[in-house]
Amino acid sequence: MYKKLLLTCAAMITLTACQKDTTREVQQMVDVELEVPSDLAVKEESRLQATISQGGSPVDDADVVDFEIWVANNREESVWLSAEQVEKGKYEVTYEFTEDGVYFIQTHVTARDLHVMPVEEVEVGEVTEEMRAAVQEDQGKADMSDTGHSHH
Repeated sequence: MYKKLLLTCAAMITLTACQKDTTREVQQMVDVELEVPSDLAVKEESRLQATISQGGSPVDDADVVDFEIWVANNREESVWLSAEQVEKGKYEVTYEFTEDGVYFIQTHVTARDLHVMPVEEVEVGEVTEEMRAAVQEDQGKADMSDTGHSHH
């Protein structure tokens, strides 16, 4: 009887030691909220901010926070700016828009081994219906050129 109990205990210890840890913690996404003034004007300095959080807590240790800004339909001429942390989890750049039109602002954030790149469309100064239509037309062409393309 004693021998059987000893063998059972030894088997339980062996099985417990060989189990894999299946309760792996899944890392939460890094969230970026872009804050842009609603009344962007040409030739005036504008403050652009990104609030970065993970699981509801501010991220104050981001490795990279860059803003990429370009006039719609002209990404080849984009401007890159490195943001500075102005308070816990809040990063900021200032930028002077040079002409009226539709712009895109994309933040490139690397924090806690994750990379996120949200983009937002904004209007600066006087924007005509023709400008808006040109952006829509260009976006439609970009969507069409993506068909049949496989991302692996």
